[in-house]
Amino acid sequence: MSAAPSILPFVLRAAEAGDDAFVRKWWRRSERENVATYPPSVVGFEGDRFKTFHNAMMDVVLARASTRTLVACPADNPETILGYLVHRPGLAVQFRGPRNGLEIGPAPVAYFLYVRPEMRKMGTARLLLGDLPRRRDVLYISRPARERRTGGAWEPSRLPVPPGWTYCPRAAWVEAP
Repeated sequence: MSAAPSILPFVLRAAEAGDDAFVRKWWRRSERENVATYPPSVVGFEGDRFKTFHNAMMDVVLARASTRTLVACPADNPETILGYLVHRPGLAVQFRGPRNGLEIGPAPVAYFLYVRPEMRKMGTARLLLGDLPRRRDVLYISRPARERRTGGAWEPSRLPVPPGWTYCPRAAWVEAP
């Protein structure tokens, strides 16, 4: 697949087999660091249980035929990953169905978005997300990242969850409608 054009110094491409280790490593590490910012009552498990759970969850998500991984990379160096989005595109069309004439296809799911720290605040996440923030039917499975501010307090990310998105961690384990 050819990379998508961009006015930024990087382009988008579909993930390749060689990207899998990077995707898994930074998905698990980012989730682990993010979980550390929440109280234990929110997380429910730590250590080896966390690693086992996340490895199993990534196996399920990445093995699905409906899962897509989109990679941001420099235009002149497609092997360098600057960020990625693991997602299930939703169907934007309606089908005639047996119940009252209409059925709507499955909702899109944003499984995980990662951008290297040095590439943040440069539009990388927005480029990866594309038109998803304008949709109101998106499910997401990862808690939004939080950033440490001066004074040690954790605050919400500067890229907030768009209005209408639904937190649904169960979507990682089952094909949610």
